[in-house]
Amino acid sequence: SDAIVPGSFTSVAVEIRVVNYSATVTSNAPLFAGQTLNLTATPSQAGGTYSWTGPNGFTANTQNPSLPNVTTGASGIYTVTQRIDNVTVTATHSLTIYPVLSSNAVSGHQTILSGTSAATLIGTVMSGGTGNYQYQWEESTNNGVTWSSVPGATQSDYAPGIRTTTTYFRRAVSDAVINGSFTSGAVVVTVIVITPSYTQPVCVGDTLRLSVTSNHPGLSYTWQGPGGFTASGNQGFRAGVQLSDAGSYTVTATVNQQLSFESVAVVAIQSPYSTLQIQSNSPLCIGQTLSLSVPSLSGVSYQWSGPGGYTAQGLQVSVPNVQLSQGGNYSVTASYVGCSSSQQSATVVVNTSQLGIWSNGPICESSVLLLSAFGNTGAVYNWTGPQGYQASGSQVSRGSVTPVMSGRYVLTGNVPGCGNGLQDSILVSIGQDVSQVSIGSNAPVCVNSTLALSTSSVPGANYFWQGPNGFTSLNTNPIRAVAVRQDSGIYSLTISTPGCTPRQVQHLAAVNAPELLQAGNTGPVC
Repeated sequence: SDAIVPGSFTSVAVEIRVVNYSATVTSNAPLFAGQTLNLTATPSQAGGTYSWTGPNGFTANTQNPSLPNVTTGASGIYTVTQRIDNVTVTATHSLTIYPVLSSNAVSGHQTILSGTSAATLIGTVMSGGTGNYQYQWEESTNNGVTWSSVPGATQSDYAPGIRTTTTYFRRAVSDAVINGSFTSGAVVVTVIVITPSYTQPVCVGDTLRLSVTSNHPGLSYTWQGPGGFTASGNQGFRAGVQLSDAGSYTVTATVNQQLSFESVAVVAIQSPYSTLQIQSNSPLCIGQTLSLSVPSLSGVSYQWSGPGGYTAQGLQVSVPNVQLSQGGNYSVTASYVGCSSSQQSATVVVNTSQLGIWSNGPICESSVLLLSAFGNTGAVYNWTGPQGYQASGSQVSRGSVTPVMSGRYVLTGNVPGCGNGLQDSILVSIGQDVSQVSIGSNAPVCVNSTLALSTSSVPGANYFWQGPNGFTSLNTNPIRAVAVRQDSGIYSLTISTPGCTPRQVQHLAAVNAPELLQAGNTGPVC
């Protein structure tokens, strides 16, 4: 107001706000050099703008910046400034970036014999990080495909102890403060398994067959045994052994002409006995009983085997109602005090009284007729047939055949075990060659006349005629009794005989109509 002039004037109101904004800064540090640093600003009041400063001239204008592939020079204090509502909010965060862990390596590649202890695996001394290192040894038994932690193996070095399987080892190192671990390359403890053995049982006079197997290729082997026995290679043989040759046989395996490992096979030798001879009532016919036997030896057991999984035990065995599938080799092995005789075998023949016949008929004339008998062992066969045919053998032939040689061919067989004079037969058809057959007719003919078609008459042939106006016939010489103009045209005949190539021939036949006469005159005339 004015001190002299009456009246007053009021200004516009001014607002004074009192705020209490704040912010905090966090990060994923501590980190190893080379990792990505993530900074996070958490304000009490969202919004506004952000600006960052930090070591190595770091600046950023986002709320949550990231710094990839950081170095140890990124350690220090980071400051974020938030500007909002004409208010400036500042927060700081101190962090450390540590050097990466030094190269993590282990040594101790070695080859050992199964069941022995492996030497200690040595890990390099670590540096970098905070210096507070944690170790965990891992192992793999599938060539490093999958890994598992070794319980209790948490020291810088590791003693694997006794091993029976080739195993890969590696060491994982981590920092107690910083996330992340570093895994070394693998070392391999190669475990060689050497297993000597021999074919059992071994009887006096037999050949001792020694062998050794290993899971490791490329080994060389030498053998030593009782009585000055020596051999080399993964197999050793000692012929005509005696009881004094029993005992320990030692095999020495050498790796790359450097490492050598030994293993022992203890060989026992038993007394043998006589060999066997099988007696049987072979040959037999289907349905009979097969009998098998061997000479008796005191205290000996006998094991039989034969076709179709047949097994039996005993001095004498039998197979009732024997069938064709039960013919073949029957074997017997005798056992005594752990020793077995050499396997003895005998062939059993089972035949059938049913003679089986096959032919390649029907065939065309001038071809070769083939006849076969099958199904019986040791049988004697004789054949007879049309036109005085005779032959002997299980497979016979008849060349340059003609149709008159068609008919029944009889097989007579003398079959071991089943009898003599057994018979069977087969009917054979031999067709006449029709390659030269032709056809004709009485054409041309006049309408309403008989059109007669003709061809050669071939014994045993099949005829099939086709022609105009829907004509078909199976006769040798068909006719069309009352021919019409529409019956004119091409007639075809397909003729076939057993075993021969069918022939198709054609013929043109005409059916004509008489011309009509027209009468007229030029009259009148004188």
